[in-house]
Amino acid sequence: MDKIALIFPGQGSHYIGMGKSIYEGYSCAKKIFEEANDTLGYNIAKLCFEGGVRELNRLENMLPAIFTVSVALFNVYKEEIGVLPHFMAGHSLGEYSALTCSEALKFSDALRIIRRRSELAKDAKEQQHGAMSIIEEIDETALKRICSEASSDESNIGVIACYNSDRQFTVCGHEAALLAIEDMALDLGALVTPIISGTPFHSPLMKSILKALEEEINKYSLSLPRIPVISNCSAMPYEAGKPVFKNLIEQISKPVRWRDTVNYLVNMGVKVFIDIGPQSLLKNLVKTIVNNDIQVLAFNQQEDRPEILSTFMGKSLIKTVERDTIAPYIKSLVSSCLAEAVCARNCNWNEKEYEEGVLVPYSELEAIQNELDKNKLPPTIEQMQNALEKLFIIFDTKKVPNSEQQRRIKRILGNNSTSHIFSDFIERRYGESERI
Repeated sequence: MDKIALIFPGQGSHYIGMGKSIYEGYSCAKKIFEEANDTLGYNIAKLCFEGGVRELNRLENMLPAIFTVSVALFNVYKEEIGVLPHFMAGHSLGEYSALTCSEALKFSDALRIIRRRSELAKDAKEQQHGAMSIIEEIDETALKRICSEASSDESNIGVIACYNSDRQFTVCGHEAALLAIEDMALDLGALVTPIISGTPFHSPLMKSILKALEEEINKYSLSLPRIPVISNCSAMPYEAGKPVFKNLIEQISKPVRWRDTVNYLVNMGVKVFIDIGPQSLLKNLVKTIVNNDIQVLAFNQQEDRPEILSTFMGKSLIKTVERDTIAPYIKSLVSSCLAEAVCARNCNWNEKEYEEGVLVPYSELEAIQNELDKNKLPPTIEQMQNALEKLFIIFDTKKVPNSEQQRRIKRILGNNSTSHIFSDFIERRYGESERI
């Protein structure tokens, strides 16, 4: 299997209505929202689904909301796909999402840190008249020169805060310096997008809150991530010699090396990036960094879901429909087995066992179906029994409970004209009570 990296977005990926579909469709997502409500003391689900734009745009609401939706989406990813990635990385706030999903941070603890971090950053912005802009279509060397020229002293600083790609940068600093940087960048033909109420994260303006942030972070237990997480500051994985909390403290005042992070992951053999966030901002950004042979997908985008499924399970069953709507299109027992193999939730995180017990039999199932499609013939009894046996292997590897297995098998055989042929076959596996 190709190496996979899950990537988590930061500020700017929010919108009214985000997370509503997974909240309504998945209990694992609903639990995350409920835990967030209890932790924060207000209804963050209502804020995400129905809140006003102005209210959601408030930093102390926006960042916890994006984080909550991202973690909820990851839980849905685990339930639907069931394969853990080789790496995780997050852009700015997204680093907290990556650390939480890799079990370095408890969800509720991370949420408390993010809320406090937002409050501190908001105060620093107001006290120092901070600002933020996105500058595109400009050379890094030229932008660094402009920032240097616009920065007169410690009370008038403008710096590159995020190295997003070769041609896109986030610039933060004092308002006067930012205005000068914007004017000089425009003169060079750059595209400039001032961020209204933008907070100067990842800049020297945040140094004033480092001690208070450290005091907050030190309240909680942090450990090394179970899945390698790439640090914003170093563009390298978190290491045992440097505690996680030190990276998080440094992160708020140091640049985000996102371009270097993506390049590191590609150099480590990552072939698939999956954006786990409310929109597809990181998907679009990563596409400007990597070559065309790298897949970049967004888990929350409906049009990407079939391709994500195919990444893990071979060719997708039906390109034009969501997984939950595949069933009405099934025409044979073999294709029904293929569908149930995809739909069954995975509870086995052993990559080797998953490859041998899920991917291999799934490929064998596909081979049977491809032969049927090629010859335009209905399946033989032998082929159908073989398909069921492959499905049993997949169920057992995914650790699907017997009750759920039986329900799925009944769904496969319920509308099949040859279902009575398999009664003894099913009985031998599940017992007489499950005779079809």
